[in-house]
Amino acid sequence: MKFPDKRKRDRMVAGFAGPLRARMLLTIRRKAYESALAALPRIDRTALVLGSAPSPTPPAEIDPNWFVITVNASHHLARDLGLGVPDLTIFRDEMWSVGPVSHNALIGGRTRFLIANLAGNSDNQLEGLLTRLDFVADRVQFVSRHIRGAVILEMTGRPFVMLAGRHGISNGVFAALLALKLGAPRVIMTGFSLSNGWYPSGNAETTRGHIPKDRIVCREMARRGAPIFATDPAFSEATGLRLIEGARRLREEQAK
Repeated sequence: MKFPDKRKRDRMVAGFAGPLRARMLLTIRRKAYESALAALPRIDRTALVLGSAPSPTPPAEIDPNWFVITVNASHHLARDLGLGVPDLTIFRDEMWSVGPVSHNALIGGRTRFLIANLAGNSDNQLEGLLTRLDFVADRVQFVSRHIRGAVILEMTGRPFVMLAGRHGISNGVFAALLALKLGAPRVIMTGFSLSNGWYPSGNAETTRGHIPKDRIVCREMARRGAPIFATDPAFSEATGLRLIEGARRLREEQAK
């Protein structure tokens, strides 16, 4: 695994006026934006994005050829569903100071491709974190908050960039947008919720500051008719994302 040196990492988190920087990446700095995305894997099949919300409703049938994306501590759901090694994992290393539950979900894990979000100077723990958790990533790519914000802006028209003291959208919702950007013809989200509670930490009372923007982004994607589907009925209702038929049948059978 190759990590950027401190100087390069500092450049990735530096910068002014997050939304303006995102707009620049979509216009006069388009080549830099496209170069950053070219370093990420292409997705040419249905992407299954796994979240960490409690009591998820998985798809009634899971195609083994789907491209599996885990987010933060959702590795445990991939194991529970027998999905094997995820194709892509997204997280921000600074967040793992929240508690041992998130660590336990990653111990001894592996992913084919790891995207580490760089949102600020506190994101400097990845190398040590992976070693402590015995977590193996075949490939690692750092993505700056500006590239992340440009993806969100391009896909939704919303300038939501992570800045100090201000929440952007969650990594899970970002993962769904990124999957579409990388070519996925369809995205299925399972294990997602807009209720409070920081699930990887085990504290259901923690306020999740990204909920309002997650709702805005998901509703915008639903309005645009984007091929993003939900398996959890409550999440589908809250966001307007279509509930996949398989999940609907499964929930009806469980209710009998």
